[in-house]
Amino acid sequence: MYNICVPYTTHAPKKNALPHVTIFVIFLCDGTVARAHTMYRIPLERLITQRERQIDMGKATAGYGNYTARVPPDARNGDDPMTPRANMPVTRRKFRRLVNQWRRALHQWD
Repeated sequence: MYNICVPYTTHAPKKNALPHVTIFVIFLCDGTVARAHTMYRIPLERLITQRERQIDMGKATAGYGNYTARVPPDARNGDDPMTPRANMPVTRRKFRRLVNQWRRALHQWD
């Protein structure tokens, strides 16, 4: 008996529905549904805006101000904290990890 995973996509038919919803449904050979999994996707513009907000919070810290005042851009090397780009093609978890590492590195300049 084989399971078949079929993606079914809908694009916000209702006024209050989420913008992009993908529902993955697993059908069994006898035609019954074994499991349905829903994934919500945020539009790219909104994701980049959220990431820029996280980066701006890091740039508003005293450590970032001290770092940029003491180390000019041409004197920076690979060991210095590097601001993550908001449009990096990484998962949310990976981006959150990069921002946390960057913010921890900025604390050396407090």
